[in-house]
Amino acid sequence: MRIRSNLMMAVLVSSSLPVMGAQPPVAAPGYVQDGSGRVVMSGSGACWHTSDWTTAQTVVVGCNGVLAKAIPIPPVPSTAQAQPPAPPVTEQPPLVLLPPEPARATRPEVEKITLDTDTYFDFDKAELTPDGQRKLDVIASRLRDMKLEIMVAVGYADAIRTKEYNENLSRRRAEAVKVFFQTRGFPADRIHIDCKGESQPIANNATRDGRAKNRRVEVEVVITRPRE
Repeated sequence: MRIRSNLMMAVLVSSSLPVMGAQPPVAAPGYVQDGSGRVVMSGSGACWHTSDWTTAQTVVVGCNGVLAKAIPIPPVPSTAQAQPPAPPVTEQPPLVLLPPEPARATRPEVEKITLDTDTYFDFDKAELTPDGQRKLDVIASRLRDMKLEIMVAVGYADAIRTKEYNENLSRRRAEAVKVFFQTRGFPADRIHIDCKGESQPIANNATRDGRAKNRRVEVEVVITRPRE
């Protein structure tokens, strides 16, 4: 009778302990396990430990804060060579497309040439003298090496005669200069003339030297040449 009551008590004690029904049987040394190998838990949900349990044995999922089963990572075989770490990714600067190199630029230049009419024309005449043509040929040869944009020939006179006469004479001398450059191949549509007569003297008309300086043709040219 005593043996039977002890057996009944053992059954009652064992039936009062909850077990980890969802936990499959595992090898869990240090934990109280039922007959099927499941870890037994207390009513508060804590796993029961045996007297020889140590913290090194906390490997059961669901006990002592273990949330997942650790999966060991196999070591790298000795024959495999370790790969060098990938270089850090650096942000590349934006690609800048350079504009094509422009054609060789040109620079405009303005030149002013003063022709002494006593050298280029006979007195009170509008026809170029042979010596005047030779001197203009030198100027034309130099201008031919450049690109002529525009030419303006302006005639002037002294104050010996009337205003109307001097204006007309200065115009005819400017026209003679234009015709000369046309015959040397310069385009007529880029050569212009003007006349000022006696209105803009550069010297005193009361003296002979002053009047000689006032009888003149000024040639202004706008040329372009490649920049060096």
